Amino acid sequence: MADIHVSRAVLHDLKVKALRRRVWFKLSLEERSLIDLTCRVVDRVKSKILKIALINVVSKLNSLLTNNFLEKIHDLGSMIANRYVSYALKWGYGKAAKWINDEAYIFHLGLTWINTPPTYRYETLKAEYIIILDADRDIDAGNIKKYIEALEKYDVVIGSKRHPHSTYQAPLLRKMLSLGFNILVKIMLGVRISDTQTGFKAFKAKYFKTIMKAIVVKRYSWDAEVLALANLLKLKIAEAPVHIKQERLFKIRDALKMLLELLGITYRLRMIRWYQRNLERRPELQTTLKI
Repeated sequence: MADIHVSRAVLHDLKVKALRRRVWFKLSLEERSLIDLTCRVVDRVKSKILKIALINVVSKLNSLLTNNFLEKIHDLGSMIANRYVSYALKWGYGKAAKWINDEAYIFHLGLTWINTPPTYRYETLKAEYIIILDADRDIDAGNIKKYIEALEKYDVVIGSKRHPHSTYQAPLLRKMLSLGFNILVKIMLGVRISDTQTGFKAFKAKYFKTIMKAIVVKRYSWDAEVLALANLLKLKIAEAPVHIKQERLFKIRDALKMLLELLGITYRLRMIRWYQRNLERRPELQTTLKI
């Protein structure tokens, strides 16, 4: 340890770096105080006892600063991939053995897990049904019980503004944009549903978990992507009445973002068949999936 150089400049630079990376306050008060006091009163550390104490703190700080994010993603992805491979092999799907060597697949699994908030990590959900409802309070959730009852016969139940028993109040421009987007979804994704964008949907949990593992879009066109995947899985989808009152206009900029997302979904679905390949790797689907 006597050969290790610990000076005021080194400690100061390390502290600045730790503050920028937001790991400085992960040290204890005593450890931070030791570095602060050394920076103030000592130019070059000569005391062996002080040097040993500082080296221990510096080592801890360096470990906090080490960017092991990619390593963490890989470890998580490998763990999940191993579990999938194990399930698939037990069910007689021999091709699954090669998944464990697919680095892109492993990275996708790990990154998806890390990007999902703990509350919404579908693999931890134990519920039989899952309800998705927008939080803007534009939608009346009073008939949620009917959606759950409908799940006894269907795999997915979606609220539809164009259901005969629905009531829909919104500015004319918003209604026109909604209708136009739905036409595009039918043409580009092949989803034959009268309304994909209403934020009131109910799923059987086992199918929702499978769909969420293949989802890419996180914002505007999430609903269209979900229903495109449900369509790929040949799920039974029912449209249910919904009561909506929307007073705000939909921004043209947001409409353009939706269009770009829809083009991305179409490319993955039609051109490179990314969803099909991803779903084929789901061991729970090997006995039922035909895509």
